[in-house]
Amino acid sequence: EPARAIRACVEAQFINMQLRSAWMRLSPDVIYLTGGASRDNGIAQIAADVFQKRVERLTTTGSAGLGAAMRAAHHCLHIPMETLESAFCRPDPAQTIHPQASPETYRDTPSAFTAFLKSELETKLSQN
Repeated sequence: EPARAIRACVEAQFINMQLRSAWMRLSPDVIYLTGGASRDNGIAQIAADVFQKRVERLTTTGSAGLGAAMRAAHHCLHIPMETLESAFCRPDPAQTIHPQASPETYRDTPSAFTAFLKSELETKLSQN
């Protein structure tokens, strides 16, 4: 089913992010989503459920353009980055998403995902 396949793809992306965050020994208290996809409530909910953390979205969705403009202002106009961040990188409290899924929902998924990736890699290597 297309809808289930799309959801699985989005879940896999966040599970992969969760695994990489753990590998780097990062344990965020909140997940900040930026960019156009951050406005999608379904994507935000999956992020909150996978990480079991509050998801906040910035008031500005054009994060790539905003980041470029902030870097230019910082380097060319010598405006402190902290000043720019406090002015333009505020979360929108009305857009906060909280986990709805039980923590058990994704408890075993990271290890299963890792096993799947390892199996796929071994299959590809054996074919070469």
